[in-house]
Amino acid sequence: MPKYQYSLLDVAAGEIRLLELHPGAFDDTVSISMNTVPLVVPPRREDPMNRLEAIRASLPDGWRAYETEEDRVIFWDRRQRRTSWNHPDPQQTHTSQLQYEALSYTWGIVEVQQPVIHVISPSSTSSELQPLRKSEELDLQTNLLEALKHLRTTDTPRTLWIDAICIN
Repeated sequence: MPKYQYSLLDVAAGEIRLLELHPGAFDDTVSISMNTVPLVVPPRREDPMNRLEAIRASLPDGWRAYETEEDRVIFWDRRQRRTSWNHPDPQQTHTSQLQYEALSYTWGIVEVQQPVIHVISPSSTSSELQPLRKSEELDLQTNLLEALKHLRTTDTPRTLWIDAICIN
């Protein structure tokens, strides 16, 4: 399998790389997609409390919503004891801001880079009916691979910025 090749970022447009960690079981091979997106600072909202109250009113039973210091809303599912940046009802939209979680990787002792993850991207020969995907390999240190396995869920993709992967 070919090695992953980073594409250039458009610095003038303020682009950054984000990865989407694909769902899977703990022992499955880790798969991600890499995306370049513009990092735009959103304008400050006038009345965040009214916004939070409206979001809370739209939640199903067992869910709570809280606002972070950065004016982001995080959702808490009390029944399953988990958090999410996404509203539990996919029909609800509460923000147009770019949302991702960040992990600053601890470099530590350099180890043999045997652990590999698969970077999945659309193929240039894909069609709308059956998109083909190509897969490339990306070598990681063992402890970063373990972190990805622990961060991965079994049913939902997760958007992350990880310095060791997103900065080449």
